[in-house]
Amino acid sequence: MPDGDIIHSKLSGRYQKPYKLLCEDKLDNEICADAIIMALKKDIQKIGNTPIDSLKKMALLIEAKQNMIHNRQIHPLTKELETILKGYTLSTKIREILMSVSHSIIHECKYGFTGDVNDIQKKIVEKYMTEIYETSFKSILETTSSHYEDADNTMIQRKIQEITPLIKDTIIVWAHKSNSTNSVEKLRKLSRKKVSIDLKEDLLQ
Repeated sequence: MPDGDIIHSKLSGRYQKPYKLLCEDKLDNEICADAIIMALKKDIQKIGNTPIDSLKKMALLIEAKQNMIHNRQIHPLTKELETILKGYTLSTKIREILMSVSHSIIHECKYGFTGDVNDIQKKIVEKYMTEIYETSFKSILETTSSHYEDADNTMIQRKIQEITPLIKDTIIVWAHKSNSTNSVEKLRKLSRKKVSIDLKEDLLQ
């Protein structure tokens, strides 16, 4: 199915085929998840490396301003984060996502997240990629009640919940690699065995 064939008006072209697979309910969850992952990879790569670079700088700032966070001086920290983003050419949507995930990290730091700057960088990139998945696909389908070929909405929502952990496993690996290489150019779909191995290696570091 070409990306240009639109069967869901609110999904971009690259997510039409994954959505069609969900509606047809003929393939197992791993195959459906892999189709979504390939679309997500194209999405992230089209946006480019700029968000990764900006997020790493934001993570450095957040790590350096822990006292400000614990003293609940969030407004001035927000202004400093916004200043970082002013140095980049970003769409309004991506700029909003980057601010959202930075505030999510600040919230976690305020209530117990511990780790060095590398941990914060990996976590914030992971949140960014997860947000791209959710805003481009998951959240759209969660608010859709009428589906292609009258597919049952309960079935669609169940499959989304079952597939999302598989997608997030891959996102964790991608975030680690992107943080290490400062690039999203070589992201690839990983085998389920490879995902498991990479996740274990990441946890041991």
